[in-house]
Amino acid sequence: MPFFVIYEMMLFKDERGVSPIVSALLMIVITVAAFSITYAATNSWTSAQRSGQLLALQERLVVEDVWFKHNSSNSAICVYARNVGKVELEIYSLKVNEVVSTETTPTKLRLSVGFGGWMNTTYNWMTGTTYKIEILTDRGSVIATYATA
Repeated sequence: MPFFVIYEMMLFKDERGVSPIVSALLMIVITVAAFSITYAATNSWTSAQRSGQLLALQERLVVEDVWFKHNSSNSAICVYARNVGKVELEIYSLKVNEVVSTETTPTKLRLSVGFGGWMNTTYNWMTGTTYKIEILTDRGSVIATYATA
């Protein structure tokens, strides 16, 4: 008999496989670990669905009307927007020609689904000029429209 066969027989002579109890415990530990990882990933995804990250994708806003008003003290641009999306949204600012307006009335406009409202900003506009008006929401959505005074 060759030496390596004798050595193998001597090396593995008294060893046995893993006992059924230890193997069952190992399978339980592996199953619990796999379930924990799956649960954490699912929970993270679900909370992202409910938070602002994915709710911004459900925001839909339609600009229905733009008015250019002028009185003796100042000029203003008034924008009427309607929420046609699936979630409530909040408009926090207007941009006119890439300039964020610092004076808006109201300062924040909360729109429920299906409702609309006016947001006004002080801006010195000129008749016959086309302006790019952007509405900024609290979740980061930007809705743009063009209007001519």
